[in-house]
Amino acid sequence: MDSMAAGRRLGGGIILAWALLAWAAIALVAGLLPDSPGLLHSAPWEVWPLDPAIAVPLVLCAAVYLRGARSAPAPSAGRQAAFLGAIAALTLALQSPIFSMASRSFALDAVGQMLLRTVAPALLAMAAPMEALRRGVRAGNAQVAGAQAPPSGALWAARRGAHRALRALADGLSRPLPATALYVGTAYVWAWPAARDGALLDPWMRGAMDLSFVLSGLAFFRALFDLRAEPAGPTIGTRLLMVWGAELGNILLGYFLTYTSLPLYRAYAAHGLLWGLTPLANQMYGGQTLWLCDTAMIGVAAMVVIFRWAREEDRLRGPRLHPGTDRAAWLARQRASNRRVVLGLLGFVAMIVGIMGASVVLYEVTYHRAVAHAPAVSVNQIP
Repeated sequence: MDSMAAGRRLGGGIILAWALLAWAAIALVAGLLPDSPGLLHSAPWEVWPLDPAIAVPLVLCAAVYLRGARSAPAPSAGRQAAFLGAIAALTLALQSPIFSMASRSFALDAVGQMLLRTVAPALLAMAAPMEALRRGVRAGNAQVAGAQAPPSGALWAARRGAHRALRALADGLSRPLPATALYVGTAYVWAWPAARDGALLDPWMRGAMDLSFVLSGLAFFRALFDLRAEPAGPTIGTRLLMVWGAELGNILLGYFLTYTSLPLYRAYAAHGLLWGLTPLANQMYGGQTLWLCDTAMIGVAAMVVIFRWAREEDRLRGPRLHPGTDRAAWLARQRASNRRVVLGLLGFVAMIVGIMGASVVLYEVTYHRAVAHAPAVSVNQIP
């Protein structure tokens, strides 16, 4: 037991050493990168806000996952790509010029919100990475200390109790109704002017906002992409109602921010707006981004849900409903039919998004033309 405890301490020390080494390397690279307020206006794409407190956990998480994915049963190539895509989305949102310019452009802030709230959580839910992450952690411990028995005592009991409480909380929030309410409500809370301005001016509040986006997205897409059959998992109707609620909430918020005539946020102007935009134009472009891009991403998620549900239905029930048919041929026909249905629905979503985009473009063109050709009124003409 003493040797196993020593092995665990040695394994933790090695992980800590690698983390400190990665921290020092990223801090060194961050110190070499150009960083000046003038670059945000002249060359904003050159400002990379590398922060070891964010970059190191992302790198370690990817390394542990890839290590665990090498052991059997290995996750599919699609799941591995989804996990790495989620890490890439988090990196873009938090460690790229998108983050640097987010405090000065509502549109880019909305892009970061979409990556944190929709893209990264959806990819993580599709990847289902927990088993590979556990194997990656166990592989590191086993390499140092060999097979280990679980520790005993009050500390282990307290840790197990905390784990069960967190698991129960996560399961409760991942039910369809609370998950959808949390997903939509989080966006509305941080769209409130006082909350948004506070997040843009206070780094700790900004971190709380970004974390809430990720957690609410994880709860929503964990329920939406739940592969368990009924009644353990939600029905296809419930999943589509979740998508409808998220889409409706997103469209209403984006529509309001796009067409309201009052500038709501002061913090963007306090930091200095990019590209010479007025506060109202900055707000309008941010609302359009939330309205169009995030709505399109949720629509794509709905297509994935329908496709996966149809494929699972074919696998479990199809051959029993059609006795005497060749299973492989029947599944091939059904998959082709499912693809056509999904492509048709995806085209419908694209049409809706195109109509919304065309309305936005038409509004902007007519607005700018009206302003440009407005007749001049002299003082003598005023009654």
